[in-house]
Amino acid sequence: MTHSYLAYLAALAAADIHPLGIAASRRLLAVLDLQPGQRVLEIGCGTGGTMIRTAQHTAVTVHGVDLMPDMLRAAQKRQRQTGQGANITLTQADSAALPFAGQTFDRVYTESVLGFQPEANAQTMLRQIFRVLKPDGRYVANEAIWRAGVSPARAAAIYAACMADFGICQASPQAWGLAEWSLLMQQTGFQVAAADLLEEVVTGEAADAVSDTNRLNRWRRLAHPRLAWQSLVYRRRLARHRGDGQWLESRLFVMEKNGTRMDADKSMRGSWFSG
Repeated sequence: MTHSYLAYLAALAAADIHPLGIAASRRLLAVLDLQPGQRVLEIGCGTGGTMIRTAQHTAVTVHGVDLMPDMLRAAQKRQRQTGQGANITLTQADSAALPFAGQTFDRVYTESVLGFQPEANAQTMLRQIFRVLKPDGRYVANEAIWRAGVSPARAAAIYAACMADFGICQASPQAWGLAEWSLLMQQTGFQVAAADLLEEVVTGEAADAVSDTNRLNRWRRLAHPRLAWQSLVYRRRLARHRGDGQWLESRLFVMEKNGTRMDADKSMRGSWFSG
């Protein structure tokens, strides 16, 4: 069943399937603090929802990478539908071996990618991101992680159940919380400038706001019996995992290369800073 749920999401062209949805993506864009002419990389771009918004945000060049061809095809279709093609490049690639020269990008971001990784994969991914970022570059990650105090046994059980039901997980197989993730980021060379709880900083709009493209999903399901059947199957499986959320929290990590500090006026309210 590996990646079957991801294939289903790709067929739906589903976007914003990450902690707090489109509201969190808007917050991520604000914290990226994009400037005209910058080069931006999204790792795990999926069907391209956030990538398109990034390209529309300001005069930047956006590169999206994903491991799944189905996701990239859906992202290409979204490009055509929105007319956002000139400043976007898509590449099939693994985060463990990014096909870019060192110091290529001003900004890198992920949503529900880093937090899924086993320890060794996370180390490799962070090193790759650090390598491709320019000096004074910034990496922002919207990720679900385990709450402090979750036992290794509970994390392993939830991880195994999610892998069996969906072929993907909700968080890493190791019971890592904020302290463990922050330490790994720092060991890679990043300064962790902020790691806010998204539930506390996403205000003034519904956390479950739905994008226009996602509103089309119900029509896709009606038009394709196979998708309608898969939807029923996954809704039942998702119901079995509703209780998992009590053990997880959504964090917006802001990492700076070479110790650059964020302007406090542009940072998130309530952020904690190292130093």
